[in-house]
Amino acid sequence: MDTTAGKPLMAEQPKPGTIISRRVIEEIGTTVLTLSNGVEVWLKPTDFKADEIQFSAYSLGGLSLADSADFTMAFMTSAIVNDGGVGGFKSAELQKMLSGKLVRANPSFSLYTHGLSGSARPADLETALQLVYLGFTQPTEDPDGFAALKQKFHAVFADRANSPELVFQDTLNAVNTGRFYMSQIPTLAQFDDVKLGAALDFHRRHFANAADFSFFFAGNFAVDSIAPLLERYLGSLPSTGKRTATYRPIGPRYPKGVSTVRVHKGLEPKSSTRITFFTTGGVLEELDLHRARACANILNDHLRERLREMLSGTYGASASVSYTPPLSGYTTAIIAFGCAPENVDKMVAAALDEVKKLREQGPSAADVQKDQEVERRELEVAMKQNAFWTGSLQTVAMLGWDPKRIAKRRERIDLLTPANLKETFRKYFPLDRYTVATLLPEASAGAGDKTGMK
Repeated sequence: MDTTAGKPLMAEQPKPGTIISRRVIEEIGTTVLTLSNGVEVWLKPTDFKADEIQFSAYSLGGLSLADSADFTMAFMTSAIVNDGGVGGFKSAELQKMLSGKLVRANPSFSLYTHGLSGSARPADLETALQLVYLGFTQPTEDPDGFAALKQKFHAVFADRANSPELVFQDTLNAVNTGRFYMSQIPTLAQFDDVKLGAALDFHRRHFANAADFSFFFAGNFAVDSIAPLLERYLGSLPSTGKRTATYRPIGPRYPKGVSTVRVHKGLEPKSSTRITFFTTGGVLEELDLHRARACANILNDHLRERLREMLSGTYGASASVSYTPPLSGYTTAIIAFGCAPENVDKMVAAALDEVKKLREQGPSAADVQKDQEVERRELEVAMKQNAFWTGSLQTVAMLGWDPKRIAKRRERIDLLTPANLKETFRKYFPLDRYTVATLLPEASAGAGDKTGMK
């Protein structure tokens, strides 16, 4: 019997708050509202898609707020809340109640922030905001669903030790972070120790003060049309009226010097290699990080040409740069490739040689021009996507960057030169601080060759 038939998502609508300030950033067509409970809302109306509104929200904190003893509980919290439902309704009941609507609103915890993401058709935006309100205030406690979720975790993680790729990934994480607890996958025993009440308390505690949150909307709406909905469902969220949230500035312990790690697992005659370069210190600055990504793009082209086309010995190569906003001072650059086991040393030497050349000589003018052309095409496409705008607005708000510069993304592409990229290569691809980790088949292990660091 369907016990939800005819029931509204919210039995009573909350008393709305009010808009107490409004500013317009004309350069990017964005309006920023401050609500009476301290919530900040960034609004970017677009006409990219007639039936889409994307939104997100964040507060500082995230999983960093849990100490090592409670980390597994915090790690599971997002899955527990999203799987359990909101407003006293279980997940299956919500699916029935939302039938015919295109709407989602999912709370989440990342390492240093927590918040939510969602989307809706314009006609369903009020329902989405009701889900947001209930996600903040009334996560459903569903013991049966929690037990089923634990079984799902068991199914996913029970065989992890038998997967060569996952064993390799776990070893790589341990070596590259100094076994930093926030980078390690919990054990089954740790999952089993998690209590439903503790996880829901963790969620409630960190969603209790709405003033800690900034929201970002992009899509087919008019600011004045949706303002009453924002006042009702976001302006009414419980709040102290003052933003107080922060994150704990704890990060991984990157290894010093140069290390080699070889993991022998599995029988397939193939290998997978990750070369990870470490950079610490400094702040997250827009042009610097953009240049780091441009360096990765250029290196990616060099690796593809040399490793795959010239040496014909690799299954694919890539380069990337990653960082952990809003935490500053922890950046990694990664080269990844697969090849036949007997070619690993040759491929590693070739990859490091390409890095050395780019550090010493810098990229060519042709390299820079090619990257600029690709970036301009990608930017043209991205700026017509709602998700680009919610992500970009959230990034500038979180890191304190000038939001007007979103409209000048093409300018930073134009500013790339062989000289400034040479300096960026030297910063983010240090040849005195990196690890080389390789997954090899068990049959290739020589006498005395064991999984671990050499």
